[in-house]
Amino acid sequence: MSEIFNNREIALGIWIVVFVGYVSYRPSLRKHIPALVKSVFAWKLSLLYLAILLYTSIVVYGLYRLNLWDITQLKNTTIWLLTVGLISLNDITDDKKTNYIRDTVVKIFTITTVLEFLIGFYTFSLAVELIVIPVVVLITLMVVVGKSDVNLKSAASFLNNLLALTGFVLIGYAIYKVTHEFSSFATKGTLSEFLISPVLTFLFLPFVYFLSLIVNMETVFSALKFKIKNKKLLRYAKRQALINFPFNKKNLLRWKHIVISSHIITRRDIRRTLTLLKQSKKAEQNPKKVPFELGWSPYMAKEFLSDKGLNTDYYRPLYQQEWQAASKTLNLDDTAFSSNLIYFVRGSQEIASKLLLKANVFFPDKAKKSHILFLEYAEVLFVAAFNEAMPKNIKDAILKGKNISIEIEKKTVSLAKDIWPSHKFHGYNLEFTIQTNRQ
Repeated sequence: MSEIFNNREIALGIWIVVFVGYVSYRPSLRKHIPALVKSVFAWKLSLLYLAILLYTSIVVYGLYRLNLWDITQLKNTTIWLLTVGLISLNDITDDKKTNYIRDTVVKIFTITTVLEFLIGFYTFSLAVELIVIPVVVLITLMVVVGKSDVNLKSAASFLNNLLALTGFVLIGYAIYKVTHEFSSFATKGTLSEFLISPVLTFLFLPFVYFLSLIVNMETVFSALKFKIKNKKLLRYAKRQALINFPFNKKNLLRWKHIVISSHIITRRDIRRTLTLLKQSKKAEQNPKKVPFELGWSPYMAKEFLSDKGLNTDYYRPLYQQEWQAASKTLNLDDTAFSSNLIYFVRGSQEIASKLLLKANVFFPDKAKKSHILFLEYAEVLFVAAFNEAMPKNIKDAILKGKNISIEIEKKTVSLAKDIWPSHKFHGYNLEFTIQTNRQ
């Protein structure tokens, strides 16, 4: 067995057998196995597994015909299939991941890939590996738990540093072995082992992308069913999706949001949503200048806080004539129920008239730091909106959490605090708004 699997793989296999045996032995855990197996092998997932296996087999056969694969690569290919291949299912079903090909190519051509290979290539004795694997897993789990509890934050930081040190030790050991055993390392077989995973991953990209497109097309069709009740009109909408977005996942998802927010009665309404998508993309690529008294270019305003990590999604219709771009939630610390920020840009199709920075503060007794960080983001937004420093009275209001509303250059700048009446710890929202006064 040691001729096929290295010590780390054998140790991992032993621990998996021990874990499965333990779960099977405990009745309280064993009773959940049938439901778990049923969910993992649901018929749609089983079709995906089969498709991945079939595609991988075709790729491997092609490499074999080109003399780039032989039976000695069977183990590495199987490991790749059970890790990278199956993990990619998450990317297939993630509608927020539209740059999978670019991200994967970048990852392949980084030093991390080389280091991962070296660490996997040189292993310790079986006894050491049997100890290292559970210890690393245990420390990792403790770090995750520690980050979710403010009282364990210092312990989590120590364990995280310990985990990093373990990684450096493994890297140092691998580099040491390479430098002292380079002649045995630099062989055709080693090169083949190193290349097989990146090559399979690279050749897997088209399959993942098109499968992702199919899954997202099905998701969009399901959403259209709830929006469009007329069966003929629904079929027309589906045809337009297939015609206009056969290979473009990002535009397909953007179009779906436009359709959902639109009033769809006729085919003309469907065509209007496609026109609206083209117009918004064109405006996004070439933002028009907006007179300051009217507001801001929405495509510029959505980038006001991007340097601070608050990146918005695309600007799109929300309801009636209102458009919006919203950021993802940004946590202000690593604790559970962390205070967090969200940034909104709202207005019409061509003009952003309202900039909103919102904070959710869950624990008022620990809110001082949250207010300081909130002020930091609000100041950046204010400077971007007015091209001047924020007045002191607004800063003070934000730090103290006091309501304020003043007019600056025909804009209303306000801070509103809204306490949650039913919240156990009396949490609250802070809303910092810069809004154009109606003309």
